[in-house]
Amino acid sequence: IASLTSSSVGSSLFSSKAPTLIIHGKEDPLIKVKNAYKTNKLIKDSKLIVISDMRHLIEPPVFDQFKQDLLKHLKN
Repeated sequence: IASLTSSSVGSSLFSSKAPTLIIHGKEDPLIKVKNAYKTNKLIKDSKLIVISDMRHLIEPPVFDQFKQDLLKHLKN
């Protein structure tokens, strides 16, 4: 989050008017889930979905849920 807020990429991301979906794994050992909540607050009107059994990668046990959430977002 800190590197994004200090860069031009971050400032344009946070001012985006495009529908933004954030999908994050609750069990992610690399990027803590608290950062997804912070990002959700920084991007106006973004939607956050936390997948309970998901770690850092989209692995088979959570793939179907990830896919459903993403497709629903893209259809809207």
